[in-house]
Amino acid sequence: MGSLVLDLQQAITDSGLTHYAIAKAAGVDIASIDRFMTGERDLRLLTAGKIADALGYELTKLESNTKSVVKTSTKKTVKIAAPKRKGK
Repeated sequence: MGSLVLDLQQAITDSGLTHYAIAKAAGVDIASIDRFMTGERDLRLLTAGKIADALGYELTKLESNTKSVVKTSTKKTVKIAAPKRKGK
């Protein structure tokens, strides 16, 4: 399993929020979060971005070709594969 998956799952767990609360805040289906958390399915990058936003993360691509991270002002990081689009 990729580090993005594990890091996002950990961020969801660490948030202390219910899957319902995260789904509602992110505007995604709760079943998507439930299946992602149990490993039954992967998330589209757009959905992962919405969840990250709801948790206070920002998807940001690093300039280095080796890694990308999700950053927040609270110094949380989660590795990712693509940048967040500005203005969305």
